[in-house]
Amino acid sequence: MLKCLCVGVLTLFASMPLNASIAEANADPVPKRAVGIWGFGNDCGVNNPIMMVSPRAAIIVDDQSIALAKAQYVSQSLLLSFTGADDRLLLPIAGLTECPALPVRISLALAEAISVFERSDDIYDACVSDDGAGAGCVPLVIELIDISNDGKLSQAEVARIMRVAAIAIGYLLSVEDQDEAFVPAETLIAAHLSALAVGPIAAATIIHSYDYDGDGYLSLGEVMQDRVSESGFKGALAAVASEVSPQALSFILRSVDDVMDFLE
Repeated sequence: MLKCLCVGVLTLFASMPLNASIAEANADPVPKRAVGIWGFGNDCGVNNPIMMVSPRAAIIVDDQSIALAKAQYVSQSLLLSFTGADDRLLLPIAGLTECPALPVRISLALAEAISVFERSDDIYDACVSDDGAGAGCVPLVIELIDISNDGKLSQAEVARIMRVAAIAIGYLLSVEDQDEAFVPAETLIAAHLSALAVGPIAAATIIHSYDYDGDGYLSLGEVMQDRVSESGFKGALAAVASEVSPQALSFILRSVDDVMDFLE
């Protein structure tokens, strides 16, 4: 169910009534002109929620909560299907305000997760879609993590992607536990802070396990050493998962499946 202070604002902008099954059957991927940052009302996240839209997904944020939705396009409107809920909203583009950027308070709090979300369509194409055979999946994941663009992963870079994963897993856990698409912001902040403490230790363990040349970094060759390339996102995870407990790995893979199935 949709339960947060921003729901009242969202429904004011939604086309009602909505026949969700008919709308979804006629929906297309979000076109380039509708990809970007959209505000509700005349402001861009000052007093109302703000939404970041990719070709297949959307993140809606206000000061108190965050929601992930599958995004499609129908009748000059964004059709949002929320994670962990049967709720859908049809938002006419004409009723939204295009924004140049996210508010600073949001971009600072979610900077790392937002940077990965911006590449979500590339991840889908390389790791999930039928056209993405999987050969490009692991190199893309390495590229996303390698923010220094030197072709290798440092401890800080591995710890950074763990912080992103912690936010994603924290979101999915909260949705599963509460059966609500909008998750309190403090829940994700707590997950992020936990990863800040644990991430560097786990990152060091992973690097020490695969750093065969002893230079203190991970390369694509080291990650894939002795492994048969697997297609899809699970193959990318499996390449660096040997040091993760079976229980934790099972949950991570199930969480990835949930997100990718949701976006398909």
